[in-house]
Parts: sequence; structure tokens; C-alpha cells
Amino acid sequence: MLLADVQMNVPMPIRILLLIAASAFGVWMCYGMIKDTILEWGSTRHGKPAIGWIVQANDKLYEEGRGNAAGLVLVSPDEKTEQDEAYMTELVERMISLRSSRRRTKDEKYVWSLMEDGTYLSGQRDELPQSFTGGPEVYAAHVIVQRFFLPKKRITKPYVHCLIPWASPGSPAWTISPKEFKERKQKERAAEGDDEGDE
Repeated sequence: MLLADVQMNVPMPIRILLLIAASAFGVWMCYGMIKDTILEWGSTRHGKPAIGWIVQANDKLYEEGRGNAAGLVLVSPDEKTEQDEAYMTELVERMISLRSSRRRTKDEKYVWSLMEDGTYLSGQRDELPQSFTGGPEVYAAHVIVQRFFLPKKRITKPYVHCLIPWASPGSPAWTISPKEFKERKQKERAAEGDDEGDE
């Protein structure tokens, strides 16, 4: 059957409804793209470089391929804490071990709930209880892992470099390249040095 014959057999009201639906879908897609661009701009402007220790990430990110995907990482606004590999990896391992643990405290149940269904929540950052962290300020943060910025275009390390918009609640976190991470850290330290000199 030819396409022209099919079109002739479709009643006009149905054609109009299909046209409206297609137009609405196009508007929705454009809105989504514009919204994501605005959010990413806000994250880039207000974000601070951070090391995100991977709790879980889309399996595709561990293989060669294309496309970005979501992940859950642990981050800390305290530079000393985020750079403590032994502490952060141990914290990640304790979180993951909750999957097989049947006996959990109230705080452990809360920590488990942050990673239970693996759903990506844009802009979500939840502070872990101090009873679980042992004192340091640590957050479970949802991030979009941009494959282009991974050194080998796939995850090969237990962490990723992120841009966390601490001062902009609800703004999504993104991964950045190691080079950009280093440059932003240097600018931060230089700015802190200038502030100390003004005191």
C-alpha cells in the first residue's frame, strides 16, 4: 500500500490531532534542551571543582561507547576530606556493603535509601549522617558523567572530577576534565590567597 493511500484513508480530525501531537512533542523537546542548557550554565557559573568518589554508575560508562549517563558519587566541600582516598573509598565500600546487610541502624537505612533504586535525580545532594561518616561533611550527589571528559572516554578510576554548585541548590552536578579541575582548583587557591592578603 502506498503512503498516499494511507494518508487518504486517515480522517481529517485524526490528521489534525496527529499534527497537534507532533507540534506539542517538538515544543516539549525544545523546552527540555533549553532547560538543560540553562541548568548546565548555572552549574558552570556557580559550581566548584570536587572529586566525586563513585558509589554507582551506569554500566555503559565502564565500556567504550558513546553518550553520557548518570552516576552517584560521594563529595565533600572540605578539600582535605575529598582528597583522602583511603577514607573516601572506605566510605564508598561501606555504602555498597549495605546492599547485603540485613541488620541496619536507622542512619544506615537512610544511607541505603539514597542509592536503593538507582534513579537519577537532577540536582539532588544529600548529606550523609555523621554517625556514618564519623564526623566529616560528606554528600551523596547525583551527577551526569560526560564521557568526553573521561581520560579514556570510560570510567577507569574510582572517582571522577566534578563541578558541584554548592551555592545553587537544585542545580545539577556535572563531570569535568582533569585539566579543567586542576585549573579551577588553582584559581580557587589563588583567590583564597588574595582574600587572606586583604585581611
